[in-house]
Order: sequence, then C-alpha cells, then structure tokens
Amino acid sequence: MHSGGGCLSPPRLHFAELADEYKEKNSFPLGSTVKYICRPGYTRQLPKISQTCLQNQKWTEVEEFCKKKSCGHPGEPDNGRLHVSGDFLLGATVNFTCDEGHRLIGHSSRRCVISGKKVEWSGAVPFCDHAHCPPPHVENGRIVFGKSDTYKYSQQVTIVCSVGYKISGSREIQCQVDGTWDQPIPTCEQETRCPHPHVVNGRIIAGESDTYTYNQIVTIDCTVGHKISGSREIHCQADGTWEPPLPTCQQGKYI
Repeated sequence: MHSGGGCLSPPRLHFAELADEYKEKNSFPLGSTVKYICRPGYTRQLPKISQTCLQNQKWTEVEEFCKKKSCGHPGEPDNGRLHVSGDFLLGATVNFTCDEGHRLIGHSSRRCVISGKKVEWSGAVPFCDHAHCPPPHVENGRIVFGKSDTYKYSQQVTIVCSVGYKISGSREIQCQVDGTWDQPIPTCEQETRCPHPHVVNGRIIAGESDTYTYNQIVTIDCTVGHKISGSREIHCQADGTWEPPLPTCQQGKYI
C-alpha cells in the first residue's frame, strides 16, 4: 500500500498503453483516473478505456478494453489448402500445403503482423505448381518406356544403353513431388571388350560371338593334324585381355 494516500503507477497492459500525459508520473491521488490508448494491432472494444485509483490505493480491475485486429482471410492457393489452428487475429499463424502431385513455391506459412497502424498477413499466398522433373538425358542410352515431352509427378521411365555399353545405376527412375528423380539418372559406360580369339590352325567350339565382353568364356580346339598348347578354355578379363592367354596349335599328331 502506498503511504502517500494514493496509487503507484498503474499496471502495464499488453493491449494498451498510458496516454502521454500519464507516462512520466509515478504516483496518483485517490480518485484520479488515467486514460489508455490501444496499442498498435489492437482496436477499442469497450467505450471506457481508463482506470481509477480507489480508496484502497489500488487501481480498478483491468478490463480488456482493446481487442486484437483481424487480418481477414489469408487466401488459399489453387491446387492447395489452407490450414487454420485458431483465428485470423494479430499474432495468428496459418499454414499452406499443396495437393498431391504439386510442389509449394513460396513460404508455407503466413503470420498476422503489425504494419504501420494496420495489421496484415506477412509474405504472400504461395503457389502450388505441377511437379515436373527434368528430362533424363543419358549419353549412349535411350528411354524405352515412359518417354514424354514433360515428366510429371509419379511418372516412371525405363532406360537402356546402346550396344557396347552397360548401365551403371538403376534403369528405372520415378519423378518425385519435389521435381527430382527418386534415383540418380544412370550412366552408360562402354563395356570391356576382348579381341577376337583368333588361333592359327585352331577354331572356337563354344562361346563364339561377334563381340567378347567381360566374363565371357570361349573354348578353343585345334584343327586336325595339330595339337593344342595352353588352355582350351579362356576368360575375357576386365582389362580386355584373355586369361589364360590364347593357346597355340602346333603341327603334330592329333590328340
């Protein structure tokens, strides 16, 4: 209780502030009244916006005589939705999401904030764009399934490599909602090839092919009147050589 027969400074209010003529005072006589002004972002909701120093040296009970201003409806994006957890008043936050197959461009939320003497929503209503992925160009490869001028969300393509090249990565990729492929775009790497296993006075009896690639197996035998020296079965290696080395066919008694 104040010993001078009056009240101390009135309580600070979050929704209103003292009028200028009362801000510098720190004691108030009994029966005196102070006036308030609504803070920015608030507007008067009761005709009386004041407090009085009572005989018990306390201020009258505080009434919330200023209410928050409304920012109004924040808008809603095409192909998207507005999510509201409360109201549209000062301090409120709303969130936005996009429908499946669309990606959000802009901020996913807006807040009701003070702007000068008014309140308004921060930022702008976001945009929900159709999700598109860039064309999956693969050098020395081609799309055999799902080829299109544009690639939309959930679209799947299958990629194969040209003859003489092998695929590295997943041959099937799918367009995601964020405009990226779910797997790295594969690459086509040149296959390891071994030279044609030509043996003088010999012939291939198993595994003959136009090209010979890694891990391919060839079996060689000699013509009549020649005997083999070395291994009859050779394997194409990763470095493009045959292992064991090519055999030779030497003239002699046929075995």
